[in-house]
Amino acid sequence: MKVNNKKRKNVFIIIIIIVLLLSIIWIIPTKIIKSTNKELAKRANININNSNSLLQYNILDLIKLLSVDNTYIIETNPEEEIIYQPTVKLLTKIKNYIETSKYEIQIFLNDEEILCSEIVNESEKEIIIEKEGKNVITCVIKKDNIEEYREDKVIYYIKPYTHQFLEEYSNIGLSTHFGLNSSLKDDIDYSIELLNALGVQNIRDSIRWDKVYKNNKFNFEETDNWINKINDSNIKITAILAGGTSEHLGDDWKINNEEELYKFQEYVAKVSEKYDYIDAYEILNEPNGYMTTDEEKKWYSRIINSSRDGIYSSRDDIIAGALIVHYKNEQESIDWMKDISNYLNSYKNINAYSYHPYASLEDLKLINNAYKIGVNNLGGFTRKYITEYGKKTSNDNDCSDITIQQSVINQANNVELSILYQFRTSSPNNNYDYGLLNYDYTPKPAYYAMKNYYENTNGSEYIGIVNLADGIEAHVYDKDGKPKIIAWATNSATVPYEDFIASDIYGNEIENINGTLTITTSPVYLDNVSTKYFYEAISNTVLEKYSEFEEKYSTEIASINGMQEQIDKLKYYMTSISNNTTETQENAIEMMSEHFAIGTTILNAFNNGKLDIEYVQISSMLDMLNDIGDSYEDLLTISATTREAYYTETQKLIDGAEKIINDNEDIDIVYPAKILDFARELHEKSEYINGLEEENDIKTGLIVSNSLHAYYLADWANDFANIYIDKYIKEKPVTVSYSNIDEFTNQDITVTLNIGTDSKITNNNGQNTYTFTRNGAFTFEYERRGQAFKEKVKVTSIDKDAPVITGAVNGKIYTESATPVIQDENLSSIEVLFNGIKIQYNNGTKLTQEGIYNIIATDKAGNTTAIEMYIVEEGPDGYIVQNNYILNVRQKTTVKQFADEFNLSSEYSIIRNDTNLSNDNIIATGDVLELRNGATYTIIVAGDINCDGKVTTYDLSTLRRYILNLREFNELESLAADINVDGQELGVKDYSRMRIEILGRY
Repeated sequence: MKVNNKKRKNVFIIIIIIVLLLSIIWIIPTKIIKSTNKELAKRANININNSNSLLQYNILDLIKLLSVDNTYIIETNPEEEIIYQPTVKLLTKIKNYIETSKYEIQIFLNDEEILCSEIVNESEKEIIIEKEGKNVITCVIKKDNIEEYREDKVIYYIKPYTHQFLEEYSNIGLSTHFGLNSSLKDDIDYSIELLNALGVQNIRDSIRWDKVYKNNKFNFEETDNWINKINDSNIKITAILAGGTSEHLGDDWKINNEEELYKFQEYVAKVSEKYDYIDAYEILNEPNGYMTTDEEKKWYSRIINSSRDGIYSSRDDIIAGALIVHYKNEQESIDWMKDISNYLNSYKNINAYSYHPYASLEDLKLINNAYKIGVNNLGGFTRKYITEYGKKTSNDNDCSDITIQQSVINQANNVELSILYQFRTSSPNNNYDYGLLNYDYTPKPAYYAMKNYYENTNGSEYIGIVNLADGIEAHVYDKDGKPKIIAWATNSATVPYEDFIASDIYGNEIENINGTLTITTSPVYLDNVSTKYFYEAISNTVLEKYSEFEEKYSTEIASINGMQEQIDKLKYYMTSISNNTTETQENAIEMMSEHFAIGTTILNAFNNGKLDIEYVQISSMLDMLNDIGDSYEDLLTISATTREAYYTETQKLIDGAEKIINDNEDIDIVYPAKILDFARELHEKSEYINGLEEENDIKTGLIVSNSLHAYYLADWANDFANIYIDKYIKEKPVTVSYSNIDEFTNQDITVTLNIGTDSKITNNNGQNTYTFTRNGAFTFEYERRGQAFKEKVKVTSIDKDAPVITGAVNGKIYTESATPVIQDENLSSIEVLFNGIKIQYNNGTKLTQEGIYNIIATDKAGNTTAIEMYIVEEGPDGYIVQNNYILNVRQKTTVKQFADEFNLSSEYSIIRNDTNLSNDNIIATGDVLELRNGATYTIIVAGDINCDGKVTTYDLSTLRRYILNLREFNELESLAADINVDGQELGVKDYSRMRIEILGRY
């Protein structure tokens, strides 16, 4: 309440007068009193026609009138300088009110008179403020038509923010500094009220290390003062994790050792656990200003990785950068960003890169595009955040138009979150004049411009740029299923004022005066415009981005058969719809499908070896295609009429890709994981919108388009992840080992499938070994890294069958010849020994020479077949009597057998050393047959050289020595050695026949 007193005389003079008057009352006669009252009345401006009327005033009343001048008090209800309802009640109080006077109040609102009426001692007047913003209420009080008092009341009227469908997806936020002043509870409450009235959905603030960790312990009391209230207001929070002191960071104030890194990770973990509702964490603020060496960049990368490990929820976003943008040299910041991405592979742990482009509008466009390219070159699928931007503001020249333009440009350049710096000017004298509020919390014009911007764009979808006229930059949004345009001119330009509704940056409607609308550098909002602008904006956006894609990847496109034709077809379609006002849902789905099929074509070409690039380039290509795909999503959003979602199929793909990625952490499947995050976010957004009870004209389109977009990205993620697995498996295949690697073997072979911990056998009782007893094949079935495989093993080297010899029988005596034939597919060798001596032999050759043959056939597996055969020429049959010798008697012949064979009568004797032999005795060489008539014959047992009646190896050895001229034979020995009784010189034939005899084959 503001009280103003207006006095005509000095209070001390009035006191003196009062004292004098009191004296006069008691000492002056009535006549004098009357005279004095007249004078008083005159001074009091009372009209008195006669002396009697003067007496009706008590002298004390008159003294009251003169002792204290009139005091006017004007109070407002509500008393606050900032109001959120349009009704203001003015309560006027007049002290020393004189009933005989006429009092009037004249009220001006922003210099325009809105009320003039008579008032009494206490009067209440109600006025309605229609203009949002700063309003000056001027109150003038007149007494008897003379202005007595004037007072200005400044009121900041803020119309209640109107809820917008899907406002929670707004991507333009504000930077606040509650974390610096978190102990000021009243300031927090006041700010939150202003934030809620503004319509902002996101803030960025610090949860400072030095605020929550003091004296070696964590204490969140100060931070609780503001952060919980922000969360209760459903405002999302991006938290800056920074602010350490030497207590945390040492004398250099940098994290560059393991202990400091551990402390920071602990700080991150405690904050994220305490405030689990935080949306994202920005790690340090503007680190490229003080972490510039390679070593410092490596430490920052480790800080990023450590923060990911410490974050309570793996789904929270990790924002890297908060980079200072070096004017006209944004590449320096991009290179810094590239470095930290490469160090320790921190790229996988980063959900977004952020930067601070305090720049002109044209420079902002260049910087945003440079960062877009920079992020894309890293593989893309990482969000781009601007966590500080803006211009200095003031109450007079507040740059509201530039603030709005920059916000629009950020959305046009696919900046997923833009944080305007800042909410409130941070110094009492406003010398650091950023902010929507003055230091005393009173709103600047920029506050109202941003409030109007939020009401126009919260929950909307940015579509693209259209050409309204030369010199005009016009951006199209899909707001509640209807096109809305925000436009401004380079200088000034006009367009026909058609059936649309135009309003300025503060929401004031621009009157259609002469059928044209003049657009200046200050943005205007156009509503109720034709849907043709949807299709023109989509067409312009897609065609421009296809050209960028073709220029950047011309070599890759040329190497993939049919890819250019796919692109050309889609470009033709986009050209054809530029003048449309409608499109069918079916066509939009078909063209969206064909566009994302380009990505599948790229993945297939890479997997088939037709595209020789690295994973990062594959991801970059897909990132650019997905950027174009956003416009196909927009096309489906504006065209869809049926809520056809793809939840089951998409969830299946998401689950599949997630399993592959999680099951193969050692491979580090980075880029598919990034793509999967985008798919999951779109899928969840579609489900969220579908679950809302609130209806809106954009709702159906968003449900369908986000769901289908999620499906295609999840499909990419699956294919790309499987490519990682396929490549890994190709580079590190499962191998097969054999227990025997010889070309041929006659042993069992055990085959081992050499699997690692990433594989398991699904047949063969889970065993990775299989034993072959014969040649054949077996197929191992196994799973490796989530994929099913078969490995067929074949053994052809087992040969357990010995060679087959035909034409000769083991142990058989042939009298003329034999023709052995050895049969075996894997025959290795044939060895023939003739009488123990190896001879040259060709398979199938007829053998005719008398003697002993040993045939040994061996195959490649080592199987052997051996036979011994004999060729013995036909000799004399029966005993031969020659010159008193009986020849050709066989060994081991008994006396009785001899007599029977020789047809002897009982009158004979066989004598050895003068002793008659009995019938059971065996006849030996040298025994004498004596007949009854006295004739005698010496018996010769064929081969029995040593006269023991048997043919043994001794006899054979004796013959060999003879043949070698190592001894002489007597006649008896010679006859016995002539085993075949051919009368020829003793030699090899006799030797062979004797061997056969020894073997018992004859």
